[in-house]
Amino acid sequence: MGRQRTATRPRGDPNDTADPVWPEYERLLAHMLAVSSDTVASLEPERTVALLTLAGGYLRYRAKFDQAQQVLKRAVQILA
Repeated sequence: MGRQRTATRPRGDPNDTADPVWPEYERLLAHMLAVSSDTVASLEPERTVALLTLAGGYLRYRAKFDQAQQVLKRAVQILA
């Protein structure tokens, strides 16, 4: 029997510069983006958008603006 994967949020807020969670977000970024596939987005759109929003916020605060824009546009597309 296969394991069901559930999207979970990393702890903390990437927008809070006083909270040193950026290393955790950096480590989990690839996973956050991987679980935002079309298949997962169709099954769990709200959770997918929440993860993409967190990932986009992290990328924005790390001054990775092009990547942040792509990720946040993807979140908007899911909601459309």
